Amino acid sequence: MSDARDEREWLKKERRDEAQSIYSPVEEIGEMHFNAENFTTALEYFNKALERQDLGAYPDRFRVLLRISDCHRKRGEFAAAEEFIKEARSAGEILPAEAAAEALGRIEYREGYLLLWQGQYDDALKAAFSAYRKLKQSESHGEVAYIQLLIANCYQRLGLSAEAEEFFMDSLSSYRRAEDRVGIAYVYNSLGLLHKNACRWSRALASLSKSLDLAKTLGLSQHLIVVQLNLGVVYSKLRRFEDAISVCDAAASGAERLGDQIGLTRALLMLGRTQVARGYPGRGEKALLRAQTMAVDGGYQRESALADEYLGELMIARQDYRGALANLDAGLEKGRRLAPEGDVVAESCAVSAMCTTGSAATASRWNRSPKGCASPPSAASSTKWVSSIARARCVSRGRTMSMVHWKRLPPAWRRSKRTAIHTRRPSPSNCSRAFACACAAKRRCSRPRLRSATAW
Repeated sequence: MSDARDEREWLKKERRDEAQSIYSPVEEIGEMHFNAENFTTALEYFNKALERQDLGAYPDRFRVLLRISDCHRKRGEFAAAEEFIKEARSAGEILPAEAAAEALGRIEYREGYLLLWQGQYDDALKAAFSAYRKLKQSESHGEVAYIQLLIANCYQRLGLSAEAEEFFMDSLSSYRRAEDRVGIAYVYNSLGLLHKNACRWSRALASLSKSLDLAKTLGLSQHLIVVQLNLGVVYSKLRRFEDAISVCDAAASGAERLGDQIGLTRALLMLGRTQVARGYPGRGEKALLRAQTMAVDGGYQRESALADEYLGELMIARQDYRGALANLDAGLEKGRRLAPEGDVVAESCAVSAMCTTGSAATASRWNRSPKGCASPPSAASSTKWVSSIARARCVSRGRTMSMVHWKRLPPAWRRSKRTAIHTRRPSPSNCSRAFACACAAKRRCSRPRLRSATAW
């Protein structure tokens, strides 16, 4: 999301007092590139503006430092972004109380976005609400909308879809009041993700298409990458693999050209997963391994967990169930550290449960199908969970112990699956593990607020 439109009113207000502010032509050119999401070039100009000898601590140096931090964050360089935020905090410590509160709010929501992108959702939410309290009465409607969008994204990652949708709509209203088409494009993208996670595919495609059109019209090169990735996820869920591969490949090329490291990591993840689903495991493995390396090097915790999950799916496709479980367990552990009730945990539990019970093909099909969303569980999805638990109980504790679960299944399911399940004999340790995973996944996906589809 571009911060330039979010701070348009604030910049206009600051420029009324020319005695306190100095806006060099170099900084203005940097703003122009920042608005066009050309963050690499913008960073060069902002660094030049920071070298001016007559630059005051506040608001000039403070403003430029925040802009440099924004550029680094947009490029996925979180450590550098955090360093410049700390320097900006030092520049704003000498202000009067009212000005200090607004300056701190602008610092806090940037810290919130850093925490969000690094997978620390609870801390990001706290920072977002703190910034919201400081800035909600200000004239900066764009900044308030940006904070509302941050809160909505945190709620969505934590599995709180109702709260997320409320703040998405608030953010959309704020951006419309500010007549900010860039902000509107970003909210449409986020709404597309919300509909996708709820398996409302037509509404997801409609929202993402609106965001894509605005990105092309306004020349938002980096946002175009994000929308292409999300379209790729929807196409993959709808089993339109050729369309998914096309948009993901375009997103990866664009991210690499712009130096967007986190965007490239996400594009490679989605491209690799789609290649595996399409039946090209070799190509998928190459993309996933590169994405995994980039996620570890860049400190992208969510992307690292997803890489382990997708590599587990690759191992399932190759019928290497031991390797699949190793990768899925690693992804599950990372997902629990991010959000114990989040989407990464639910999907890892689901695939692990079905894999360990000998239903690898079912797991792979379930995870790639639109029916793979547990939003909230339908009779069919509940049947899948009960059958996995029944299968694990059957082979590990005997036929009698599993009859309680069999009675919960529809008669047609009992007739068609009884023979196959009673003749399957995995090891006792695998059965216990499958039962635990299936119970955990059923418990998580039975909550109405949880959506199991991946959201960027």
